[in-house]
Amino acid sequence: MVPHRGSQAVQDLTIGDQYLITLYWIMSTMTTVGFGDLKPYTQYEIWTCILAQILGATTFGFIVGNMASLAELLRGRAGAFKEKMEFLVRFMNHCNIPTEARPARARLTFFTSAS
Repeated sequence: MVPHRGSQAVQDLTIGDQYLITLYWIMSTMTTVGFGDLKPYTQYEIWTCILAQILGATTFGFIVGNMASLAELLRGRAGAFKEKMEFLVRFMNHCNIPTEARPARARLTFFTSAS
């Protein structure tokens, strides 16, 4: 079905086969899988490649999306903790609590936020 090594040209194929070859080329390009040394020649092979590329791109996108969500969640929790510590330091400054009497975590926040 797919032209190779001296067989018929793409424009001599049926419209359906031309669209299938075009769809394969689009999927190979968009999923950045490339064209490689092994090329599909039958309709079954082309459809299998297209479905494998869609599945691979979807799986990759799912994994990257979940990792980004996890990173944002962790960053949000760290930001909330930092806000609470900064509030605690401001409160201790307002109450004139000596630095030596403050908890170690609050002293660390005081010195890092001061710089």
